Amino acid sequence: MKKHCTDLLGMSASTGSKVAKKFILVQEFDGLPKLSDFKLVEEPLVESLCQGEILAKAEWLSVDPYMRCKFVDPVAVGQVLKGAQVARVLKSRCSEFPEVMPKLQGLPDSYAIGSLGMPGNAAYYGLIDLCQPKKGDVLVVNGAGGAVGSLVGQIGKIKGCTVLAFAGTEEKLQWMKNDLGFDHVFNYKDVNLNETFKKFAPEGIDIFFDNVGGDFVGPVMKHMAKSGRYCKSGSISEYNYSNDYQCADPKAFPEFKTRKVQLKKLFMESITIDWFDRINKIQAWILEGKIKVRETVVESFENMPQAFIDLFEGKNVGKMVIKA
Repeated sequence: MKKHCTDLLGMSASTGSKVAKKFILVQEFDGLPKLSDFKLVEEPLVESLCQGEILAKAEWLSVDPYMRCKFVDPVAVGQVLKGAQVARVLKSRCSEFPEVMPKLQGLPDSYAIGSLGMPGNAAYYGLIDLCQPKKGDVLVVNGAGGAVGSLVGQIGKIKGCTVLAFAGTEEKLQWMKNDLGFDHVFNYKDVNLNETFKKFAPEGIDIFFDNVGGDFVGPVMKHMAKSGRYCKSGSISEYNYSNDYQCADPKAFPEFKTRKVQLKKLFMESITIDWFDRINKIQAWILEGKIKVRETVVESFENMPQAFIDLFEGKNVGKMVIKA
C-alpha cells in the first residue's frame, strides 16, 4: 500500500510497447513548486520479474505537504518524489506481496491514503497519543480544512474539546462549521489572532495542533494555558521559503518556559507503530457518522504536478487525491 507514488503503466505512443510513466524532479524547488520543476518520462516495462519483485499498477495517488519539505528525506534532481499510493498488484514474485489494505467495509479505496492512511494516523497519534485531550480542553488547529487538520478537529469534538479552527477559504469555513461542527471557525487571513484568542480562549489554549508554522506560532504561544500541549505536525507555510529562512521556534517565546508548554513533535516513524489499530478506530468513527471525510479528486496521473502545486495554494478541501 505504501510505495513510490509516481509510477504508472501505459503504452508508448511511438512503439506501442508497455511502459512505466513517472514524474522526475528536473530542478530544485525555488519557492512555490512549478510545473517546470517536473518532467514526465517513460521507461520500458520489463514484465518478466526477478525473485522478490512485483508489478503493480497505481490506482490512487497522494500528494502531501511533507513531500515538499527539504529537511525530511529531500529528493535529488532526477529522482521522483516519495509518497503513498493505492496500487493493484498485477504480478508478484515476492512472498510479502500483495500488501493488503485495511478492510474498508465499503468505504472508498482512496481513503487508504487519507483518513485511513498517513493523514488519519498522524491526526490520531498527534492528538490522542501525544496531547491526550480531555473534555473541556480548548483546541486550536490550523490548516483545519485539509486532510490532517479536519480529522484533528473532529477527533477533538469526539473527545469533548472546544475547537477553534482556522483555514483560508470560505468554502473550507462553511464545510468546517456546517458539516464538521467545529465550535468556532476563522479565516486566518482576515482576523487578528491575538484578539481572537482573547475573546474565544480567555482561559488559555490547552492544545495547539500546528500544521502551518510561520507567523501563526507567536500569537498562539502568548495565549497558551499553563502546561498546554503544542503538537508540531507540519509547517506548510514555511516549506516554500529560501534555505536561509529561520523557521518559527516555539521555544524562543518566553511563554514557552513560564507556562511550561509541552512540545510534542510528530515524527513519521512514530505513527507506523500501531498503524492499523488507529485506522480501525478512525474507520469505526466514519461508519458511525462521527467523522466526515471529504476529498478533492484530480483526474489523471498527468495532472499530478498541478495537484501538488494546488495543495500549497490551498485549493484542496479535505484530502487531495489523484485518480490515476
